[in-house]
Amino acid sequence: GFNVTNTASLTTGTARNQTYLSIGTTNAEGIIHNNNYSRYNASVRNTTKMANDKLTMDLAFNLSQINEQNMVSQGLYFNPLVSLYLFPAGDDFSKIQAYERIDPVRNILTQYWPYSGSTSSDMMNPYWTTEHTKMPNKKNRYMASAQFKYEFAPWINLSARAKIDRDNQTRERMYDAGTNLLFTEQSSKGYYSKSNITGQQVYAEVLASINKYFAEKWNITVNAGANMEDITTQSDWVGGPLKSVPNLFSFNNIDIDNSNSKPKQETYNYKKRAIFGSAQIGWNSMVYLDVSARNDWSSTFEGTNTGSFFYPSVGLSGILTDIFKIQSTYLNFAKVRISYSEVGNSPVPYVGTTSYPLTNGVPATQSRRPNSNLEPERTKSWEAGLNLVLFQSRFRLDASVYSSRTYNQFFTRTLSPTTGYTSEIFNGGRVDNKGIELTARYTDKFGDFNWSTYVTYSLNRNKIAELAPNYRDPYTGEPAPLSQIDMGGTGMYKMMLTEGGTIGDIYVNTLMTDEHGAIYVDPVTQKVIAESGKYVLAGNAAPKYNLSWGNDLIWKGFNLNFLITARVGGVGVSQTQAVMDYYGSSQATADARINGGVIINGQKIPAADYYNVVGASTDGGGVGSMYVYSATNVRLSELTFGYDFPVRKWCNWLQGLNVSFVGKNLFYFYKKAPYDPETTASSGTYMQGIDFFMMPSTRNLGFSVKVQF
Repeated sequence: GFNVTNTASLTTGTARNQTYLSIGTTNAEGIIHNNNYSRYNASVRNTTKMANDKLTMDLAFNLSQINEQNMVSQGLYFNPLVSLYLFPAGDDFSKIQAYERIDPVRNILTQYWPYSGSTSSDMMNPYWTTEHTKMPNKKNRYMASAQFKYEFAPWINLSARAKIDRDNQTRERMYDAGTNLLFTEQSSKGYYSKSNITGQQVYAEVLASINKYFAEKWNITVNAGANMEDITTQSDWVGGPLKSVPNLFSFNNIDIDNSNSKPKQETYNYKKRAIFGSAQIGWNSMVYLDVSARNDWSSTFEGTNTGSFFYPSVGLSGILTDIFKIQSTYLNFAKVRISYSEVGNSPVPYVGTTSYPLTNGVPATQSRRPNSNLEPERTKSWEAGLNLVLFQSRFRLDASVYSSRTYNQFFTRTLSPTTGYTSEIFNGGRVDNKGIELTARYTDKFGDFNWSTYVTYSLNRNKIAELAPNYRDPYTGEPAPLSQIDMGGTGMYKMMLTEGGTIGDIYVNTLMTDEHGAIYVDPVTQKVIAESGKYVLAGNAAPKYNLSWGNDLIWKGFNLNFLITARVGGVGVSQTQAVMDYYGSSQATADARINGGVIINGQKIPAADYYNVVGASTDGGGVGSMYVYSATNVRLSELTFGYDFPVRKWCNWLQGLNVSFVGKNLFYFYKKAPYDPETTASSGTYMQGIDFFMMPSTRNLGFSVKVQF
């Protein structure tokens, strides 16, 4: 794979008018063929002072176009890695490289894959997957903003700004004739779908600001304003099996009548209004008191008893070296701070009202029951910090500790079918978080040699203090306590929320054990047995702490930068390894066959009998406890070596030239998991730490050239 990025920028102007223009391109190809990405963007900004420099106008416009194709993350379907990893080790791989062959009856090219039916999910030829199941996405985004600021006096001003952010997306799925019938809805002619998604965000704000010194030692800064946000999204989707002409991807060729999915049109509009204010009072440029408050009105609370929600914050900071008049060679600057804040959050749309989606043209009540008793989610947090500058500004230390509690989170509970609904969103739970963040940097100069070294450390601990032990059904009044929530998974693992546990806990099923805790082996069949329906805590996907060490070295135009990072603690589950073990394509199964079996309790049992139980087929199963790995790893994350050429000695029109070698994710100092434990296929809170045929992480090697005119 490769990634090429080019940018160019121009800045020009006068004392009252400045203009900035930038254009950029990114073109990339992944390590899987036809996994392509391109982005083209342009931006322009102009700032002008008018009316005797009292009025400032700031206008900006950004445009970007993104083209994606076959963006694979993980999973079984449309992932060429599955059939690639499970290919029989003793077979000739070159024969499937001729992945398409003529069908003499139909006179079209169709897929060649002699292993159809060899796995329960009926995988496809990996070359066919990359060449003939195209998934292109196109995105166009436009952002325009305008801000006007008027200074009535040097200490008071009024500003107003507005922004519109609009994006249009087109997503297509084109599966040629010859693709597995599982994906074409049993059509031998292929499959086509297309969706158009339009999103628009309109934001407007008015803000009054005062910054005034008085009584010599006091100053006050006040900001007060209001804003509005309006988000609209519309999605139109049409798709289905092809009807008459193979590989003709057109709406007119879709067999709508026999499709499993009918055309869909979905839209929602989200509105938020807010008033807010903040104030800072400073004394002698040493001590500062900050207070703020905000009140939100959100349209997603429509149909509930919540009209609006209010959340404040307060903070106090002081510069100790000024307060106590410390003049020291060793201590140059010291500042402490402490703050308390609250944050509110609103739910997804339509949780308080009943909607009636159309099913085959007939209105049907939604499966989620509306809840009028919803309240905003709220987080209350404390934070304290310290900033130190020592040894004539050579050493800097930034440290902070925090503690937060989140209340009234939005959970989904399952309802009895007798209610006419299947689920309901409700408030519940309390999650506590506490942590430490630390950064230390030392900078010094030795003749022509400059050196800066820095360390960062972060730690977070969270605990689910409670879920909903006292919850009552709002309609029946009957107790409906909740002490555990199953967030889903497969047969071999689950993500569970449990009172007393933590967010990110992974539970796995296990092998049956005897009364001594040893793995039970059936004395007759010589097989191990998987426990049915029993899950145990394997650990948490989050690290115990993160640590990094970086260095910047400069000598006579040469510069060397490197960063080593460590993720310590946490566990992950590799379903990839489990599936490969089940089908006998892993190194572990090869070693077991060579050794005459797998050693359990000091005796060998046949490799096939063992891995048929602990491994997972593509349909599921497997014993998760045998595939739990430590996520601890230490790696060289970044390395840059460059040189600044003395171009000003050569010509006047060239201001700077830097050429650098750039490397990222170069190698591991330590890693035990069979995959990169820091890769993830999801940016959500849950399902972290799970590997299911994820794309392998890559080592990036490249160079950069920076020119200034």
